[in-house]
Amino acid sequence: MVDGARRAMRATYQREMDHLERHLAFLASTGSVSPYVGLFGTVWGIMSAFHNLGNAQQATLAAVAPGRRGLTWSRGEPGPDSGP
Repeated sequence: MVDGARRAMRATYQREMDHLERHLAFLASTGSVSPYVGLFGTVWGIMSAFHNLGNAQQATLAAVAPGRRGLTWSRGEPGPDSGP
């Protein structure tokens, strides 16, 4: 009886491990790429801020704020126009 339970547990364990490992490559790829997605958003926001400053008559926070929204959004932070 103990051997039968042990075999059943081993088979269940193997099925669960196979199920969990099925998408492991996707999880590893997503984890290794996500910092670069954040970096791309940061670079995009900085470029947008400098572009807006170049087109503005006067350098004010209002000219830079839309570019900063891209910086904070890429890191998952609330932007300047979001609520508390």
